[in-house]
Amino acid sequence: MGLAGSPANQPAFADTGAANNASTTSNAKFPFPLIGRIVFSQTDPSLFEYDFPALNFQNASLFEVLTKLAQMSNTNVVAGWPALARAGIDSKSQLSFNLPAQDYRHELAGVLSEYAPKVFLVVSADQNVIFINTRDADDQQLVVKDYWLEDLTANLPQIIQAGANLQAISTASTTQPAQIIAKLPKQADMMGIISSMVRPEIWVNHGGKATIVESEQHVIVTAPLNVQAILDGPKTYNPDAAPRYLMYSQ
Repeated sequence: MGLAGSPANQPAFADTGAANNASTTSNAKFPFPLIGRIVFSQTDPSLFEYDFPALNFQNASLFEVLTKLAQMSNTNVVAGWPALARAGIDSKSQLSFNLPAQDYRHELAGVLSEYAPKVFLVVSADQNVIFINTRDADDQQLVVKDYWLEDLTANLPQIIQAGANLQAISTASTTQPAQIIAKLPKQADMMGIISSMVRPEIWVNHGGKATIVESEQHVIVTAPLNVQAILDGPKTYNPDAAPRYLMYSQ
């Protein structure tokens, strides 16, 4: 196992627009698979099972650090070096830094924040490979996914009635939220709701290429992998992320 694709041969958060009537709070959990500016797509979450000890890197390049992590965790790590280079990330630039003992995802996030603090990235785990790419490069390939309407709405921000007390919602006991949080309107415009909250610029109604088609109880989404990871919800929960509430008037 190790780092596949050397540079010679090869590339707080993802921005999510909100509707004008949306409000936010930071007291509860929300299923965004985000750490910093990195979206994690975990088709095979077992690839992230390794926990790293505290590490110290001295005058190490990104290529060297990723190689070290791959060797320690016995995983295959592939970097899209051409895309990373286009984003201004130099694979040979050397840095010195310390990382605390932490899980694989936070370890990668810590490393990438050192070498690419201002770049939006996507890390996928699938078919025995952990792949690191820029979000711009990931956006070039659209993935089609069929969701059950009920599952998709469950993974979206909590839908509440306009004027609801957000503090009351965040502090309510688990036996009471149904009395406070309203159901999604039966005639809800899924395209409008999703495209207003999750990267508005990539959807067709905002000039992009991503689409959403509703068919009875199914919602077919054609969008980049990083967007599908956000919509997919439970497999990619980020317990550190704040929830987002979308208010509507009945």
